Amino acid sequence: MISEFQGTPDSRSALTGLRTVYVDMNEVKTYFSYVATLGSFANVRVSEQDSLTYLSGENLYMSGNCERAIQVFSDYLNKFPDGSFIINASFYRAECLSSSGKKEEAMKDYKYVVSLPKNVFTEPSLLVVSSLNFQDGDYFDALENYVYLESVADVSENKLIAYTGQLRCLFELKDYAGVVSTGQKILNADKLTEEIAREVYFKSGLAYEELGSPDKAIEVFKKVAVDIKSKEGAEAKFRLAKILYDQEKIDASEAEVMEFIEMNTPYQEWMARIFILSSDISLKKNDIFQARYTLQSLIDYYDIDDDGIKNEARERLNYILELEKEGQDHQNEVIDSLNMDITFRLERNNYIIGLHEEVNANLVERRTL
Repeated sequence: MISEFQGTPDSRSALTGLRTVYVDMNEVKTYFSYVATLGSFANVRVSEQDSLTYLSGENLYMSGNCERAIQVFSDYLNKFPDGSFIINASFYRAECLSSSGKKEEAMKDYKYVVSLPKNVFTEPSLLVVSSLNFQDGDYFDALENYVYLESVADVSENKLIAYTGQLRCLFELKDYAGVVSTGQKILNADKLTEEIAREVYFKSGLAYEELGSPDKAIEVFKKVAVDIKSKEGAEAKFRLAKILYDQEKIDASEAEVMEFIEMNTPYQEWMARIFILSSDISLKKNDIFQARYTLQSLIDYYDIDDDGIKNEARERLNYILELEKEGQDHQNEVIDSLNMDITFRLERNNYIIGLHEEVNANLVERRTL
């Protein structure tokens, strides 16, 4: 129809049908090559080439054929660097590259989308870029992108992700005042999950410790320490007991230790550390036997050898043994001293008795004379 009746309405309709078929087949290059043979009758405008090439890539992307979609989007971006769909093509290619494991290449496209004025793909691109920054340890860049995400997020869940991301970056960057202030924003956010709230309280407690505010640390650690089945809960409970110990509130610290042991936890490291603290408390109360027994039991039954717990327990046990040895040596010194004193006194008494006997003998002799 097209070749035999060029220029007629029917041939133009046929050309439109042919174009649709080639687009559905994702073979727009073949269509362009064929049309080039038809002369001016079927001249394809640049804008049409732009839209058809992009549409082919989008169809491939939507159908899950990322391998072909990457090729088509790459051709599109090379041929139309100022094309009408450059943002869409860049984002979809980034998504395909990312799902194919090509993170570095994907990051270039995501960053390009983020660098443009706010668009429909800014928010999802920022979610990926900031997360990858954090995973790579680029905390400054991650923080900057999470702050940007906060400012552009239209979805409340994404705003919460932005706050949480900022908290984690600030914590890694040791900006503890920032951790506390950002934590408050998170706690006031909508749709806050229990998991995120626990992380906020825990990191805020650590931040307060670093800021030299142990009482505030205790306040927030208590909110996490109610459940030591979580890692944060177990560590928070231990830190709570340790702060009280450092504040010389020995009875309060011991109460937390006993409660920790009764509650039990799957996190053996923190159970072991609470036993070490229990030994310290016993030593503080001059119960050396209990302190030594606790440490020896930990060394005998704790079955992890590479986390430093046993070494720490051995160091403390050696210290206690030295204390006991010094105590025994001191006791022996006291006994020796007492024995020497007794011997001296006996010898002195015998000498005095001897003198008395000698004097009495002299007196008797004089009287006789």
